[in-house]
Amino acid sequence: MGFSFASWASRIPDIKTKLQLNEAQLGTVLLCLPLGQLLMMPFSGRLVTKYGP
Repeated sequence: MGFSFASWASRIPDIKTKLQLNEAQLGTVLLCLPLGQLLMMPFSGRLVTKYGP
C-alpha cells in the first residue's frame, strides 16, 4: 500500500494541473480520500465477514 501511495503522491502536481484544481480544491480532494476510507471500513468489514477475503 505504501508503494502505491508513494507512486501516486509524486503525481499530485500533474493531477492538479490536468484537472485544473486550485489549492483549496486539491486540499479538499486529498482530505476526502482518507475520510472516505474511514467511513467505509465498517461496511468492508461486514462484506469480508460475509463473503470472505
